Amino acid sequence: MALKKIRKIIVGFQEITRSHYHFAVSNRGNRDLGISLTVSGWLLFAFFFVLFENQPENLLPCCNFTDLFSQFTIFHFFMTFFFFTLCISKNLGRYKKKRTLLKHSFSCKKFSKVLLRAVFAIISVYSLALSRIWNPEVDNSILYITDAMWIWVLLRLSGIRLNKLSVVGIFLGTSSVLYMYFNNIAWSTPGGFIFGILSGFTLGVITILTSYLIEFVPVRIICFYHSVLGLVLSFILAVSIGGISAFQNIDFGDFVSLGISGITFSIALYSVIRAFHYLESYVIGALAFLFHVFIECIHYAFTQEMPSTITIIGTLGLLISALIILITTEAFSNTHDELYSIDKDH
Repeated sequence: MALKKIRKIIVGFQEITRSHYHFAVSNRGNRDLGISLTVSGWLLFAFFFVLFENQPENLLPCCNFTDLFSQFTIFHFFMTFFFFTLCISKNLGRYKKKRTLLKHSFSCKKFSKVLLRAVFAIISVYSLALSRIWNPEVDNSILYITDAMWIWVLLRLSGIRLNKLSVVGIFLGTSSVLYMYFNNIAWSTPGGFIFGILSGFTLGVITILTSYLIEFVPVRIICFYHSVLGLVLSFILAVSIGGISAFQNIDFGDFVSLGISGITFSIALYSVIRAFHYLESYVIGALAFLFHVFIECIHYAFTQEMPSTITIIGTLGLLISALIILITTEAFSNTHDELYSIDKDH
């Protein structure tokens, strides 16, 4: 019985990965738009991350889970508001009755998979935050961009072989991440390392699921249920840990700052998910390497502090990796057979 369930899960996962690749081929005409959306999204993610990282000390607690989840509640509230408005406005002129308007604005196909994606998305963002604040002296969050490697592993398990140059780019980027992580600062506590790896793995799973859902579900709906689940879970966790006083440490300035972060993250999320219409999952995952490149550039622009030699070398490695992926996908954009192949025996 257990083997049958495992087999069913494996077969379902293979269907998810393969269906996207056939879908992406039919929409290949706007690859430049997809690349622009992805790069713009990761740039906005970098601004969001720097904003989160530079919050006042009371807003960036070290393992203060009550404050952390109360912040995430407000953060996801603004995300929910943003995508709720987006969903409603799309159908506002079509339906006069409120019930009909709500039904057509938020109903969707593949709801169980949309919810599953939202679960992994919340785990990913929680893990990213916890990896960053677990030990302020160690940047475990850089492991977030190992998602490209996890995507390659998941695709390979599904019988999808990527172009050799693309694989080289993915390995170079992942090696650059690990080079910076293990050489910049002394080893982290296991908790921070585990959350960092978990954030990258779950981001890889999210990317695979999103690449499948984009054929059936509008981007705004995917984002809406992502934000709603984040709001509900964050509120439950904040109140469960800190009680009714969980939000007392957040003043008006913090509220505004979290609101700006939430809206920025929402725009970035919408931009990246929109790109799935035109690009394969591994391309979008590999372009996440630019996330760290953007962060270092933004840090330098604001602080004028030169990063360490190790960081410069690693960041250049990430930039070269992203360029390899971009050049490869552009060079072979007219035929999917040269970008990837599907094993017949899977």
